[in-house]
Amino acid sequence: MHRVTTLSDERPRFRGVCGLRETVRAEARGSSWLGMLGRGLVVCAALLSFAGCPTGSDNTIDDAPPTELTAEQVQLVDSALAQFAATNHTLISLRGLIAGIKTIETGAAASTDTCPTVSVSTDSDTTDVLLDFSDAGCVDSRAGDATRAGVIRYSTTPATRNGDVTFESFQVAGDAITGTANLSWLDRTADQVTLSGTLDFTDASGNAYGIVTLTLRDTGLLTYTNGFWQFSTLATDLELKQPGDGSGNVIIDPTDNPNLLPYTGIVAFDTSGGGRIEIIFDTATPTTRTVTVRIDEAYEFPYQIR
Repeated sequence: MHRVTTLSDERPRFRGVCGLRETVRAEARGSSWLGMLGRGLVVCAALLSFAGCPTGSDNTIDDAPPTELTAEQVQLVDSALAQFAATNHTLISLRGLIAGIKTIETGAAASTDTCPTVSVSTDSDTTDVLLDFSDAGCVDSRAGDATRAGVIRYSTTPATRNGDVTFESFQVAGDAITGTANLSWLDRTADQVTLSGTLDFTDASGNAYGIVTLTLRDTGLLTYTNGFWQFSTLATDLELKQPGDGSGNVIIDPTDNPNLLPYTGIVAFDTSGGGRIEIIFDTATPTTRTVTVRIDEAYEFPYQIR
């Protein structure tokens, strides 16, 4: 059960014109016919603005807020979180591009890391950066504790700073990743790189297609500064945003965070029925696996990630 935390007090029950009609009937007993006529004219005028009144003794209107997520909302939240997590595990695997792009720009030797090993080769105008996690697989301690295997290839034209990401028998925790991404590097420093472009990934949880701008640090810190994706399980655009009216800045620190859950930011999407769901992360999320789910910008529910 996911109980509600209301954003405002429950609206009171009330009796409208229909309740007034019952009052008039009660007061009619023992009242003069002139008084009854006067009150009756007032009530009749009011009733003209209504389609009618319900019959029976209960004429109240109950506008109480929901107390828990519906089964459909729970399914949507679970699906969004599952595909978001899978995409995080794929994108954080690109951390080795920091060393590869540094080699392209400066000629410096590639990283001495062994998971993955990073190599750079040039053929005519195209340069390939290979991130090799080996056939047997290895664990990159700066990208969570999942075992990765296979190769990620980044084929780029250095003059344009644009390139394509492809996967060669690549797996994360035994889950095969296929698809491509077209990413340009916008900026690189000694310990980080900012990438921007389109992605089209498929894994066991489904397909993720859209645009993204992200920054990867050598420590593994992953920051989304922009993101609009469509997940196959949702069939709607998913937006990454910061609390308030800012966009992007969904931040993931992989340290002691094997599920790669953000410690700040919001994942938001519209439902097919016209509603809106926002999944809000906070500093406790990576440890407690809890988030806040906001429905239609009106009601908030604490939610335990399953």
